[in-house]
Amino acid sequence: MDVSVVIVSYNTCELTCNCLFAVIEKTHGVNYEIIVVDNASSDGSVAMIQETFPQVRLVAEQNNWGFGKANNIGAEYAKGDYLFLLNSDTILVNNAIKILHDYIKSNLKAGICGGQLVDVKGNNINSHGPFPSVFREVSVALFPAAWLNYKSIDYSTAQPVNRFISGADMMINRQFFNQLKGFDTDFFMYSEDVDLSLRCKCAGYLTCFVPEAKIIHLVNQSSNDEIPSEVQYINKWSYSEERYSRFVLLKKLYGPCFTGLIYLIYYFKGEIAAAFFFLSGNKQKRIYWKKYSDIHKTQYQRYLRNL
Repeated sequence: MDVSVVIVSYNTCELTCNCLFAVIEKTHGVNYEIIVVDNASSDGSVAMIQETFPQVRLVAEQNNWGFGKANNIGAEYAKGDYLFLLNSDTILVNNAIKILHDYIKSNLKAGICGGQLVDVKGNNINSHGPFPSVFREVSVALFPAAWLNYKSIDYSTAQPVNRFISGADMMINRQFFNQLKGFDTDFFMYSEDVDLSLRCKCAGYLTCFVPEAKIIHLVNQSSNDEIPSEVQYINKWSYSEERYSRFVLLKKLYGPCFTGLIYLIYYFKGEIAAAFFFLSGNKQKRIYWKKYSDIHKTQYQRYLRNL
């Protein structure tokens, strides 16, 4: 078996269905299996997979384990030489699995590789990103506007990139994945791809970007908006979870003192801005910034409880 495609689903019945159809339609010239780990979905995902895709290995969990742990579970069932970890909110545009398999198999120092993610209009979106650094974390916290127009590096050919590969599509040798002990399950969702890419780098292997492999990513559609939205994006559950995971990552990389510093920057920035807009009478922006600081406080307290 060449490749085991591992897909984690959680209440993404239609998305998962479209993802599976695309994998089956677009993939040829490589021997593969598909494993879906369902995190206790309540939207009929399990029945849909059983009825529509009997060839798929379905692992129906009774709990929502999050992204990393569910992928680790899927890897335990895998028989392929390589794992292809694929988001349920993706659609293969071309024979991406074979393209990535052929690249990683022929480049022995490639630890992880990923393809070019695009939106529904075919525009390139983030497929990789810079590794964290103290300077970057502080500067983003203090001066986020300086990074708004930051353009991701555009690689036109397959190559090592010294950047983390998006967890939406990761090709990795199964034995190497096991050697790294898979994803760190301290991350429920978000930042686990950064952490795994860093551990790949520390083990002496390369993270590689293969733009010839193209995959549509319907960003954030596999996350639930569990918080009512008065101010749209910061009220999303996905943003809150991303903040928590970032604290976990920073503690792992730089320790609790630096993590606390970053939290204080975000929290007091939100409080100061909320106070300013209260005095200026701008209710909408006051609500926005108050929610901003509250989310950071809540997720930092959660992080402290789980230390």
